[in-house]
Amino acid sequence: MSEDIERTPLAHKQDAMTMACDLVRQFVNIAVGGIAFVVGLSVTSNISAYLFWLILIVLGSSVGVGLFFLMHGIGRVWHCDYNVYASSMRFLAVLQILLVSLGILLLCFSFSP
Repeated sequence: MSEDIERTPLAHKQDAMTMACDLVRQFVNIAVGGIAFVVGLSVTSNISAYLFWLILIVLGSSVGVGLFFLMHGIGRVWHCDYNVYASSMRFLAVLQILLVSLGILLLCFSFSP
């Protein structure tokens, strides 16, 4: 019966904010997993110190940007602003996606001879 009730635009914006925060949490989890993987890799194999620190910095920055996105999103919700298309939210989301992608690419290069 609740599906028959028409949803308000505010409810759609709340759902969009929830989905955006969930997606950012998934990217944070991927970055933390990549950090754990590269630390384990450094213990068991010969990875250059430069590549090790570069991967840690890139993935750690991604975690930081993701947490900042979440804090910024919570601040916007506190002020009853559910606009996930704001330029600040878009910038943080794109930056986090690029950092995670670069970190994964660097992890792939750590396996090449």
